[in-house]
Amino acid sequence: MLLELLFAITLSLDTVITHPRMIAPKSVYISPDGQTAYINNLEGMNTLIYDVATRKVKGIIQHRGKPVESCFTRGGRYVWISYYRLIGPGYPPCPEWRKYKTRSIVVVYDTLKEKIVKEIKVGVIPKIIRTSPDGRYVLVSNWNSHSVSVIDADSFRVVKEIRVGWVPRGISFSLDSHYAYVVNMGGFTISKIDLDSLRVVEVIKKGVGNRPRHIVTTPDSQYMLFSCHGDGHIRKLDLRADSIVGKIKVGRQPRTIVLDPEGNYLFVVNYRSNSISVVDIKKMEVVAEARAGIKPVGCDLTPDGKELWVTNYGSGSVYIYKIDYSKG
Repeated sequence: MLLELLFAITLSLDTVITHPRMIAPKSVYISPDGQTAYINNLEGMNTLIYDVATRKVKGIIQHRGKPVESCFTRGGRYVWISYYRLIGPGYPPCPEWRKYKTRSIVVVYDTLKEKIVKEIKVGVIPKIIRTSPDGRYVLVSNWNSHSVSVIDADSFRVVKEIRVGWVPRGISFSLDSHYAYVVNMGGFTISKIDLDSLRVVEVIKKGVGNRPRHIVTTPDSQYMLFSCHGDGHIRKLDLRADSIVGKIKVGRQPRTIVLDPEGNYLFVVNYRSNSISVVDIKKMEVVAEARAGIKPVGCDLTPDGKELWVTNYGSGSVYIYKIDYSKG
């Protein structure tokens, strides 16, 4: 079914995935080789492993916490997964995040052994987890600790916890791995971390917008794009000057964003609009829109950029779209 997309590119809904254990799917990550999709189900407390080609489940990771986000190391051998919180004796039963004070963990799933091989204690309510381009570090944003945990990717050891802004979430890197940028949802700021000294060297405040949430780096490492959950905009950060140089209104409460491999188009899922927006990042214009399921929250592209996978938190489904760039 062709979905209401405008003149630049075309998205067509190809497949709708549901599963009895797909409960509140929070995020989806496609492996670096493009063969496997990992869908983190927050309330289901599992990660469903899908074959990208066949759309069939080929494994389930059962968790003792609520899985949120993922990243990969060693070319995709290891899948790292953050736990919003642990569940069980000794952990707060109250679902209100403001009352959570207990540190949580990230786990490392070995795709060869097909099991979790490491548990690493981080901060309170860990969210985004990202690998530096050089593969040296894995960084985790800790919502309620207002910090970032820096983990050595080889030893699985936390080497430092860095205090950043209020309620940090999104993390992205300069492609030379010298800096990490962290968007702080509660502080309306961006913290710039020097990865050699492991300290914050700058705090960007001007023009950041309301509740910055998710951030990505362009392939040429000249810009970063980030979504602002609070005001419905995508903003463009010039890394040469560390200043905001553009913005564009998308849908209500934009959440996860992902760039196509060429760095021309940004795909945005809008949580409250139940929609997808596509932004031409050079022009900073919305060039396409499409319907999603209920409360779309996570998304990822296959490495070839030809498929967009979207997790619909409210309807318990994943939509898979085929993408045609021929008109772009």
